[in-house]
Order: sequence, then structure tokens, then C-alpha cells
Amino acid sequence: MHTVRLAYSRLAADGLVEMIPGRGTFILPFDLKNLARQGADFSSNTIGVLIPTLNPFYTPYLAGLEEIAHQSGYLLLTVYTHDNPHFMRHYTRQLISKNVDGLIVTSPISDILEQELDSATRPPIVYVDAPQMGDYSILMDNEGAGFRATQHLISHGHQRLALITGPLEWSNIHECYRGFRRAMDEASLQVDESLIVEVSEFTIESGYQAAIKILSRSPRPEAVFAAGDILAVGVLRVCKALGLQVPVDLAIAGFNNIELASLVEPALTTVSSPSYQMGVEAMRMLLRLRNGEHIPRKKIMFDTELVLRQSCGCG
Repeated sequence: MHTVRLAYSRLAADGLVEMIPGRGTFILPFDLKNLARQGADFSSNTIGVLIPTLNPFYTPYLAGLEEIAHQSGYLLLTVYTHDNPHFMRHYTRQLISKNVDGLIVTSPISDILEQELDSATRPPIVYVDAPQMGDYSILMDNEGAGFRATQHLISHGHQRLALITGPLEWSNIHECYRGFRRAMDEASLQVDESLIVEVSEFTIESGYQAAIKILSRSPRPEAVFAAGDILAVGVLRVCKALGLQVPVDLAIAGFNNIELASLVEPALTTVSSPSYQMGVEAMRMLLRLRNGEHIPRKKIMFDTELVLRQSCGCG
């Protein structure tokens, strides 16, 4: 009996049960903050990684994370949240229950975790491509990317431009949108709001359906900036189906410079995102946090670069 009583006492100390003399022992409701507090002093040599989907953008990003994790003796536990608040909470709970040594979170809804976790007891967290987060973050110049791509399309003489983008309520997407509008404003060109189409996910099919919408407008746009190469591939598919020549009938530029961008016909002009380097720096920052090291910069911003190919009219 003494052993059983001791076990119950430890469960009560951990906040998992409540012992009431004369009444019994009762299981307490799940508390994510308590769970994070329990595992804070023990190392599992694992890192939890939350990403929205297995979009091609994340392939080099995960490779960067993996390289540093492997060098440091850590195993990555990667889950896909689909930018769904329920999945974010659910998988975070599961990862913390596995006593991960830290979390690397890539999501425009990362701020959900700030509400769920106690900053004093949670494992260290590094946020990636989430400009709204004030904590330790790895970022890229999304606004500069939107500006460079749009400015280049304008330099080819195009004045009626369309934008296919993710949800503008997401902070990283809105930065890219700001770049698009800034380039249009600096060229004294009017933005046609009917040519701005938001999609809920970054897939070829989403790009295809968005292109159908904008190409049904009259007059048609002269150029399209797709805020994701995978969306731009969908636009190329529509052009082929409609018999439109790219870039003669429609110029196209994308964003991310995924491997597929150089393989489609015509090859896609795009803005490269430093996905691999972002993964490397995110893991390095997390391990410094885990080791209690001083981090001089809480936010690291990577630049983006225009990559010229044939879809815009170059080459």
C-alpha cells in the first residue's frame, strides 16, 4: 500500500490527479502547460517540427533542419498541421508528451501556441516564416519578393497585372502582397481588385482554379504573379488548356524557386527563397536556446533573389 500511495502522491505533485481525503483520487483535466513543465528537465534528444504540408518549398527546409540535427545527435519528429488550429494544438500536445527538447514551428497561425503554452515552462520554440511572432524567429523578405517579381513583370511593359496568393490575413502572405502593391504604386499603375485571387492552399489545382477566374476577366491580365511556384504551375496548365502562349499571351512569375520551376515549359521566372538556409539557422537557434546560450539576434531575416527564366519574356 505504501508503494501505491507514493505513486499517487507523485501523480498529484505532477498535477495529473487530485487526492481528496475520505473521497478518493480523481484524474484532473488535461493541462498542456503542466505537461510541458514535467518534461522540462529531461532530454529526449528529439525535436518537434510542425509544418503545414509537404509542399516542395519545405523539402530543402527540412534538409537544413536535418543536417544540423544529425550533427548534434537529435532526431526530428515532423508533423503536418495543414494550418488548422485543432491540428496545431493536438500535435503540439503529442510532441510535448514525447518530451521533445524543443519545437520548430512553421505556420501563419503560430500565435495559437502563445495562448496554449506557459513561456516559463514550455520547451524552447523557434518560429519560421511567421512575422507576427515576437519571439525567436527565422524570416525571409516576403515583401521584397513580391516587389521584385512584380517590378520585373512591369519592366516588360505589362500594366494589367494579376495576383494569385494565399490568404491575405496570414502575416507572411500579406507581406508579399504589400510588395506587389508597392511595385504597382511606384509604377503609377492601378491595381484591379478583381484580379487578386486568394486561395486556401498552395497546390497546382488551387493555382489552376484561380487562373480560370482571372483569365475569364475582360480584358484579360497581361501578367500574373503567383505567390508560390506551385500555384504558377497551375497557371501554366490553364494556359496550355486554353491555347495561350506564355509569355506572349500571358507572362508569369512565381515565388520560392522550387525544383519544378526549372523543369516546366517554359521555365518559370521566380524569386528564390532561402529554404535550406532557413532550416539550418532555425535548428542552430533552437539548440542555442536549449543550451542556454546567449543569442544576440532574436530575429534573423534572409534576403530573396529574382531568378530570370522564360515565362516572363526573358531568355
